[in-house]
Amino acid sequence: MKAQLSIEFAYAVAIALIILIFLAFAVNSQLSGIKEDRNVFLIRDTASGIRSEIFIASDAQDGYERVFKIPHNLSGMEFNATIQNSTIILGTPDFEYILRIPYAAGNIEKGDNRIRKSGGVVYIN
Repeated sequence: MKAQLSIEFAYAVAIALIILIFLAFAVNSQLSGIKEDRNVFLIRDTASGIRSEIFIASDAQDGYERVFKIPHNLSGMEFNATIQNSTIILGTPDFEYILRIPYAAGNIEKGDNRIRKSGGVVYIN
């Protein structure tokens, strides 16, 4: 009787551990998805901010000048930022986000960026 009770207890503990393992995997999967969504939001938000700066400069009169900042990382996530063929490209090894912009001469850098308009052309840095 004691042996049977011990075996049943061991089965119950094993089943409980299996359920906990599956639950841990499910929670980990959800957290990974949330982190990925947050990273996509941060990239899109940063790209939109840069795009806004360029649109403001393109709509302004000659002589417009301003300094804006691009962070070196986004909540610890490294990213690349560049302007090519009237597009802003922000990317990580896993994700790339592209936005169309008006023509701007120059390129963006992490840290301080000087944007100005002269002769009808927007210059960055």
